[in-house]
Amino acid sequence: MSDTVINLSNVSKRYRRRRALDNVSLTLKRGRIYGLVGQNGAGKTTLLRILSGLSEPNAGEYSIFGDTNPANRRRLGILIEHPVFYENLSWKENLKTIDVLKGTRSDVTELGETVGFGKDDDYNTVLRSMSMGNKQRYGIAAALVGDPEVVLLDEPINGLDPLGVKDVRELILELNRKGTTFLISSHLLRELWEIATDYIFIHKGKIIERVSREELQTRIEGKDQNLENYFVDLVAGGTK
Repeated sequence: MSDTVINLSNVSKRYRRRRALDNVSLTLKRGRIYGLVGQNGAGKTTLLRILSGLSEPNAGEYSIFGDTNPANRRRLGILIEHPVFYENLSWKENLKTIDVLKGTRSDVTELGETVGFGKDDDYNTVLRSMSMGNKQRYGIAAALVGDPEVVLLDEPINGLDPLGVKDVRELILELNRKGTTFLISSHLLRELWEIATDYIFIHKGKIIERVSREELQTRIEGKDQNLENYFVDLVAGGTK
């Protein structure tokens, strides 16, 4: 079994006159947690949308688990931008629907419990009536339906309270210990620092640096910096 789970070669994407991705080449290895770091509009969500099949590149090629078969996306878990759900169904009914569509046999009650659901009144409350934080919990659970090998998360802790953030962090680390690979886009760099094994810095559609946590930690300590300041310097051209 190959260690490579995702590979992009010279991938570009344009929206009218704006180039969202510019000649991106990237390889993701099994069992890692990749933090995708960039400003708003840098191309993070576009990259995740292409890998999830919601968008196609204008140029370049990419593969998932070694080939271009769309069926391989069943082995992915995906949360892009906002959770998608049937608003008149409960979180449990929504998860059951996704499970059927994926052709898997997940314990949706257990999935819900892993992200913080479990009270009796949660089972029958329709998602439309739930808080933003609980919708986000549902979205993370939905991404885990079918026990995916690779999980793509776009701002996964958006709307969560501190306890919810802690729960999601621990869940990601636990699943990673069991072998799940993650690609996580987040503006909360301090939170990424708690979990990521590798960092991908993207700016104006280009990958400007890839670095392991160990190497980045050495660089930061040597300059008495934190992750936020390192990224600012990198964008400004002050860090090589």
